[in-house]
Amino acid sequence: MDQNKVNSLLRLMRISRSLRLYPDSRNMIYDNLLAECQMMAKHHGSVTDNRFEPVTPKGTMVTTSLPSTAHQIKINQNSRFFRLLQQEIDQGSSWPVLQKTLKQWWHKEPSRELSVKILEMAYIWSGVASFLDTLLWFHKATFWRDLHQAIRRDVLCKYSRDRRVTQVLHDLKTEVYSEWLLPIERFVVFHMAIYQKNHPLIFKLHSRFARELDKSCHHYGSHLGITIGEMKYAVALARLEQGYLEEALNMVKTILPSDQAYQPASKLKRRIMMQKKNHQNSKIHSKIIEDVVSKNDWDRKEKTLRYYLEKIRVESNDAPMITPIINEILAKDSLAPNDMPSALSRFVGMCLEYFDLYQALPNILSILNRNVYQFHTPVIDGAIWDHFLHGDIPDFPCEPWRGVALFHRFMASGPE
Repeated sequence: MDQNKVNSLLRLMRISRSLRLYPDSRNMIYDNLLAECQMMAKHHGSVTDNRFEPVTPKGTMVTTSLPSTAHQIKINQNSRFFRLLQQEIDQGSSWPVLQKTLKQWWHKEPSRELSVKILEMAYIWSGVASFLDTLLWFHKATFWRDLHQAIRRDVLCKYSRDRRVTQVLHDLKTEVYSEWLLPIERFVVFHMAIYQKNHPLIFKLHSRFARELDKSCHHYGSHLGITIGEMKYAVALARLEQGYLEEALNMVKTILPSDQAYQPASKLKRRIMMQKKNHQNSKIHSKIIEDVVSKNDWDRKEKTLRYYLEKIRVESNDAPMITPIINEILAKDSLAPNDMPSALSRFVGMCLEYFDLYQALPNILSILNRNVYQFHTPVIDGAIWDHFLHGDIPDFPCEPWRGVALFHRFMASGPE
């Protein structure tokens, strides 16, 4: 039996198995089955287009490729084990027989590519249970990212708490900021951080991937046993633990009364209000406000502000206490008054210089955000926006802001 025929048989088995697993989608599956049979008849067993995927958590069909032995990862087809495997498939052997041959093959010719193929075949041939047993057999699943996305999504959606995926979760945690992760993979790590009450990781992940995590909670939360409200409560608590009182209060206010997290959220809200009141009276808060806001001399004010920004940048011991206070100060309109164009320009330049602190200090761009729709005299507008009209600013996404700056120049002086 040639490779194309093996691929076709695997695909037909997968489609027929789907008829049992997803009866509500029978019509679409029959269409896939008919198309596959026609393709086999036309091309004598050649299958090049794999476009069926299990039902998503929301119950809708999607059309992304499922794995097969025609997957983009190649294995040694000249191996005697490959030929033996073809014979066993041709004879209709059961999965334990195929698994024995595959394991013998792997022990003789171990490779990342073969590991991926064995796992994908376990999933296709015998289901998730066999896939998880095989995954545990490999001990360390460092090849997880090479598996097909449909398998990764299906396994984590249903079995993220299974002990057999423990190593996978550990590996995903170390790669949590990587672009190759699927939304559900990052959400599973995020959910694990919530379960472990890892507030720093909860804070960092939600600060960077808020929209993605909120959407993932909507789609996969019921499978992992967490509601939108419970996630928001965990985020609010993490923000509070990191010293972001205002942001924590804003988050906890969005939890609806119908959510089961509403009662603990109400208690947390009262706690934040009390802590906010105490925070405003704290000595360090008073000292920083006096050092920065109360100074009338802009040169001294800029020097002091840079001092605190540098402490945050180098993560000094008192940075966790300083950061939320500086973030609060950066939002104040009076920090760089509009009647001092030179001071205003220097303040904007300083904010752009410390843009790398944006995740810790979201208000670092407050001066820009609040002036997008406000138009001033040409001198004041120039102090704010001319920075974007004189070349690129290192490590700063200038393009969208450059458009705003050009529009302000046009409104202030008309077309050139």
